[in-house]
Amino acid sequence: MMSSIVAAMKKTTIILAGSIAFSVPPAIAADEVAETAVVSSVTVSAGAGGYFERARELVIHTLALIGVILACYGVGAVLYTFVVRRLLAALGQRGMVVYGGALCFSCYALIVLTPFWPVVVPCMFAVGFSFYMVHNTIQTKATEMAPQARGTGLSLFSASWALGQAVGVAVMGVLVSLFGIASSILAFSAGFLLLALWIRANLDRL
Repeated sequence: MMSSIVAAMKKTTIILAGSIAFSVPPAIAADEVAETAVVSSVTVSAGAGGYFERARELVIHTLALIGVILACYGVGAVLYTFVVRRLLAALGQRGMVVYGGALCFSCYALIVLTPFWPVVVPCMFAVGFSFYMVHNTIQTKATEMAPQARGTGLSLFSASWALGQAVGVAVMGVLVSLFGIASSILAFSAGFLLLALWIRANLDRL
């Protein structure tokens, strides 16, 4: 009885690891395990063990790669701080939000549509850069919206921004479960572009 439970747990672990490593649904990973295993219990253990080792190595490699790609977002944001003065002088606030929104939308769309992961690296770099072109413009306007109560105004701005991020995560989770990751990211990026266009049109009133 105990050996059956252990075998079932081992197979489940292998399937889940394979699912993560190869970016496939668990059912497909289970088929892969079934194909590489043989009827004999000894051969099944050997085949499953090899599959698990391969899956484990790919998981470690994949997580490290994801970390590097996500770090590109931060690098892009930091670079923005070095050139923001020149950008603002060249584009103005309206240009900042329009070009920032358009660039962010384009990069998210390219990330979703490209089958080649190296393309994602410069895209994430540009996403970090372009996102703060819009964010910094809004934040600057927030310092001007209530000069007599600037601290209160900025506190409300920060609270609204943080609340929006929290709600956005929940909404994105629902969208992903209903429509998939690609469609959800495209919808978000389109919404971000529309927000940037709205900010440009109403900049004087903000």
